[in-house]
Amino acid sequence: MLRTDSVIALVGAQGVGTPIPSEQIGAVRILVEGKLPCCSHPFLKTGQRVRIRGGALEGLEGIFLSRHGERRLIISVDAMQRSLAIQVEGYEVEPI
Repeated sequence: MLRTDSVIALVGAQGVGTPIPSEQIGAVRILVEGKLPCCSHPFLKTGQRVRIRGGALEGLEGIFLSRHGERRLIISVDAMQRSLAIQVEGYEVEPI
């Protein structure tokens, strides 16, 4: 077992370390060093089903899409084989 001072745990599964991309570490560093207000948020993956909490879109469910810095909710009508996309910036989104 690997042991070192000041290490609480390794990031990864079953005690095996997983590398974290430098751009993700850099993004967290900017937030911390800039003392910007932030809080923990559930992890969202593109393609995951989500629900909006609060505001005019409260309870709306769809597929989460994040591309080029834009966060969208995709709402699909299966019978019509059509979808709509709406911006969800400013809305709290939770995984279902």
